[in-house]
Amino acid sequence: MKRKAFTLIEMAIVLVILGLIIGIGTGVMVQYIKWNKRQQTERKVDSQLNNIIGIAVSKGKIDLSDIENSTFTDAYSQKIITVLAYKLTPNFFDSTNNTNATICDVKDTQVRLNDTAKGIEIDNIAFVVFSKGSDYTSNTYCDRTQINSTQTCNSIIRTDSTKDIIRYVTLPELKQYLGCVGNPLHILNNELPPAFVGENYNVTLYADGGLKPYTWELNKTCSWLNGSPSGRYNETYELNGTPPDNTNNTCYLTFRIKDSNTPPYIYSKKFVVTILTQGNSTPTPQTCSSYTLTVSNKSWVDISVYTTSCQPINSGSIYTKSNLSSSTIVKVYNNIACINLPFLGEILSGTISSLDTNKDCKAEITCTGGLLNLHCNYH
Repeated sequence: MKRKAFTLIEMAIVLVILGLIIGIGTGVMVQYIKWNKRQQTERKVDSQLNNIIGIAVSKGKIDLSDIENSTFTDAYSQKIITVLAYKLTPNFFDSTNNTNATICDVKDTQVRLNDTAKGIEIDNIAFVVFSKGSDYTSNTYCDRTQINSTQTCNSIIRTDSTKDIIRYVTLPELKQYLGCVGNPLHILNNELPPAFVGENYNVTLYADGGLKPYTWELNKTCSWLNGSPSGRYNETYELNGTPPDNTNNTCYLTFRIKDSNTPPYIYSKKFVVTILTQGNSTPTPQTCSSYTLTVSNKSWVDISVYTTSCQPINSGSIYTKSNLSSSTIVKVYNNIACINLPFLGEILSGTISSLDTNKDCKAEITCTGGLLNLHCNYH
């Protein structure tokens, strides 16, 4: 029996079925390609975010040039864009004369992220990283200005996360990566020397941390003692007066200091001034015209000391410096770069006069141990 050939109708049906199969397969493949590119881009955006966190941890600040030199490209062959809070950049610290400040000293970036697609707002943004996505068009704005390249922002960042592929880090989250602890603003002095009846009393207090200039407030229980802020940025406070008698032989002082953050950091510290007569056996503290600093590195790691510049000190070495004024601030770091790093940053800080506990016009510091167990004792 002869087999019949396909009729035209049967062939047409077969072709239609084949077309449908090919069409469906092509559509699925196109969707897969789009999905795969988005997944690749999301990973690239995450990598850029981690890259910027690394910059912040290593330098304590984030410079746009560092970001631009290490920017990733997304799956659409576009550079990933970073929007950085201006208050975390070296330019901000330099413009406010807080050149030694770091991200740990900043309390609020004043940058807010508004995601119009999700209807959410996040305050205190440190930085935002995003890709323009498959439409090659930025849907992210800083204060209504479209963002097309890496830049700083000091206001509201608006975005549509259904179009742009976006990630962000808040300032509190970034501080956790840096190992910042609590309120950075503090008064360096730990105690005040005694006052003597009939003798002029002059003492300087020193503040550090946060953002300058500072605002001081003083509450005291003695009327003879007065004071006022000093220094270009109120970083010191001068106390002076002459106790007429020692009827009330103790004066209690409470200092309250605020920095220039918005809102400000606030720090309080209490002191006691003991009033002595000339017949008391306690000697009058020696007045030093200058101080000598000696740092002995007996630890098994290299450290550094900062007075007026950064000075690395190798393990087993001794560093000395003379003719330092009483207001010179001495800082010892558990690294050779004089920078704060998580667990390996500043381990000792104070004015050279406060480190001279035996009042011989010398501050002698001895460091032992190493890395996480480094200890520096002074007298």
